[in-house]
Amino acid sequence: SVSRGLVSMMAKYLLRVCMPARDWPRVTDVLASIENARTLSHTVNICFPERPDLAVVETVMILECEPRYALEVRKELSRRTRGTIGFYAIYRIRKP
Repeated sequence: SVSRGLVSMMAKYLLRVCMPARDWPRVTDVLASIENARTLSHTVNICFPERPDLAVVETVMILECEPRYALEVRKELSRRTRGTIGFYAIYRIRKP
């Protein structure tokens, strides 16, 4: 966790994770463990009724953290999404 003395060093990031339902369990624990995060939306879109495993699950979050922590989140999501057709994007939206 980030100490109180470093609060002014925090930046805001927008995180979007989009994956098929069959791969969603690969990232759920990572998303649940992100500190100082607020979920803006969580949607499930069924594109092919005959293939519910290909439903698109998407979460959009706002993170307030140090750049170093955002890098850790990136690395873990990269590891977890590798080999899937899912993706994530993380953008800085406010500098410290």
